[in-house]
Amino acid sequence: MKKICFILAVLVGVAMAEEPSSQVKIYLPRGLAVMSGVLTLGEICIIRCDDEKILHKVSAVSMGRGPFFKESLVLSRSTILARIGAAGLDTAEVTFSGAPTVTLESKDQALAPDQLALAAQEFLVQKKPLPEDRVWRLVGTPVSVTVSDPQGVELKPRLAARQNPLPDQLRVEVAVCRGDKELAVGEATFQADYLVQQAVAARDILPHAKLTEEDFKVQIVALPIKPSAEWTSPLGMEATVAIQRDKVIGPGQVKMPKLEIIVHRDQKVKMSVEGLGFRINGIGQAMDNGRPGDVIRVLNVDSQQSVACRVAADGTVHPLYDEVKK
Repeated sequence: MKKICFILAVLVGVAMAEEPSSQVKIYLPRGLAVMSGVLTLGEICIIRCDDEKILHKVSAVSMGRGPFFKESLVLSRSTILARIGAAGLDTAEVTFSGAPTVTLESKDQALAPDQLALAAQEFLVQKKPLPEDRVWRLVGTPVSVTVSDPQGVELKPRLAARQNPLPDQLRVEVAVCRGDKELAVGEATFQADYLVQQAVAARDILPHAKLTEEDFKVQIVALPIKPSAEWTSPLGMEATVAIQRDKVIGPGQVKMPKLEIIVHRDQKVKMSVEGLGFRINGIGQAMDNGRPGDVIRVLNVDSQQSVACRVAADGTVHPLYDEVKK
């Protein structure tokens, strides 16, 4: 009988020794960066428990939403205990170590608007090319887009289904994708502008001063409206008003000086061809007398062809048409 009781006692002791403990130990870090969305307790702390079933249940306890971009959330031990109790688990078995609170910050990062706009502009240049005298100008900047992990994402521009009714404008959507999954979408608006030249005063210019190359610089700018007249260089013209430095020289601020013959027949003249960002000079021989603004024939010394040229105020002649034989 004593032997039987001893065996039973041993068996009960072994069974009790093998029964897992239900005590839950939670270690709280001071801070943690987490993904957006709904968080579980197992994602924000370290949990230890010998009972696998209890460990799984405690780890799956919902802690609510995670922090938004640039937001911080602070969870205390009492808040965590309340969440565990609300899930129907025994809070008496829970012990804490580590920090008294855990501060959660978002792992989300922002893709800069410039990055999205550049992708949209490169798309337009390839898919909707413009003539050489026009350019796409950004008029509607996309807002920044936040993603959980910017590494490995791809920007996929496309024409927006909803377009602006204004002429010469296009909307481009930039989808932020990881694989086949679309994470977010930004939108940029572009205006098809005209590239034009304008003269800007390089120094203060007094009234009645005759403009030289040192008085102004030529800039290329983008304008939404095509100029009604072809740009004319103010070189050699007379200022009608005082023009401040760095101010655009408008048509009404300069005029042609008193008209007199400045190019004479058989005179050597400088031929100049100007375009957007370039100038080509050559030597010619006048075949007619000419005043500023006149169109005369000039013999191109190199090609021996006659060219119709307009006389500038400084005596330079600008070819107007293709060369024709004498």
